[in-house]
Amino acid sequence: MRNSSTYIGKVFTVFTFLFVVFLNHGCQVYEDNMFFTYIGTVSDESGNPVEDYEFGFTELKYNINYTTDENFLPQRGFLKLVYIVKTDINGEFKIVIPRKNQARFFFMTLGGSRFVFENHLGAVESEVRDIFETVVKSDQLVSDLGQIEIIFK
Repeated sequence: MRNSSTYIGKVFTVFTFLFVVFLNHGCQVYEDNMFFTYIGTVSDESGNPVEDYEFGFTELKYNINYTTDENFLPQRGFLKLVYIVKTDINGEFKIVIPRKNQARFFFMTLGGSRFVFENHLGAVESEVRDIFETVVKSDQLVSDLGQIEIIFK
């Protein structure tokens, strides 16, 4: 009888410990002001919105020692896909991410299309685009990325 009560006590202690751990770490709740939102529009070379276009929202896999392309953007192999973003009927998209995940983000084309944009090098055509250079208007929580042009190959 004594062995069974000791066993039950140990099991109860283990379950209590696990309950407390899951209670503290299992469910994280974010407040509205703990998110960043990116909005924008994808258009083709003629400026027409592109409906149902999918592209990758990525971040660097490694913060150091990554290789860049001729436009000084990270090569695809150094990017980790976070979300696949899809435009609506008006070519618009919205990305909402928890603030704790704020890192250096990039767009990456899927399926052979390329972004067309201007940076310090002039007119650039690339499979990767830095979001930081894309921001048109921003407050603390919402960044408007403006019109993002793509070309299909």
